[in-house]
Amino acid sequence: MPSVRTNDLERALQRKGFEGKVRGGHVYYFLIADGKHTGLHAHRSLRDLELHSGRLGQMARELRLSRDEFMEVVDCTRDHDGLIALLRSKGVTI
Repeated sequence: MPSVRTNDLERALQRKGFEGKVRGGHVYYFLIADGKHTGLHAHRSLRDLELHSGRLGQMARELRLSRDEFMEVVDCTRDHDGLIALLRSKGVTI
């Protein structure tokens, strides 16, 4: 899995309906669906300039996605509706 710059990750997640909030030394990305928080979130350190495969895998697990599915979100090959449909098909309550 390639590394991803944090600026690119943040833009991609915001396009997919995530809202970023800084808390302490971390940025938390909360998934918004139908104008409401879904309870799904991922986080990263404020100090990170680039995220490598281990951290990307952790973020994917936090969002109940596989690494490949998470990279589809980051690479913008899966839109917000596609992400919501994928999560619902996995039985995730949204």
